Amino acid sequence: MPLPKPIKSSEAALIVKAQLDAWAGPRGGSVKIIEGLQHLWEEVTVVKDKPRILICCTGEESRGDSGIRGHWQRVDRQWQVVLIRGHGFKNLNAEGKGNAEPFSDSWEAVRDEVRKILNIGEEWPPVEYLGGEPIPNLAPNKEANVYLSAQALKFSTANDIPRLTVNQQPG
Repeated sequence: MPLPKPIKSSEAALIVKAQLDAWAGPRGGSVKIIEGLQHLWEEVTVVKDKPRILICCTGEESRGDSGIRGHWQRVDRQWQVVLIRGHGFKNLNAEGKGNAEPFSDSWEAVRDEVRKILNIGEEWPPVEYLGGEPIPNLAPNKEANVYLSAQALKFSTANDIPRLTVNQQPG
């Protein structure tokens, strides 16, 4: 029986986005996949009214003994999800409208949404939550910094990568 195809980081990012879209959309927010930390910081410094969630794969580390080149086919991928307040995610109520919830409540809800993802890695639990912290204020002037509340959460996933053999393409 052939092994299932490894999950690419682009596919994993879409899985995280789908999970967070379902949470953020009804609350007036948006979710965006960012290609790297440079783009993440560009997005962070753009002041917008709408709350946002940014997803970025920040790298991966191969597992195993470096003396056995190419033997290991599993990596630990590192991820950052950044929550930017804007004017705040809305609490949901029966009418579908609400007031802005406390930023810490939004951040904890996003953390738990990420921790619930089941189809993103090859090990249990699929998401290893590594922690969270505020991101530094990087807005261009002190006035802008007052309006920027942002928190980053970090997690990793264990993912297989294609095995390479002599004269073959990944597969």
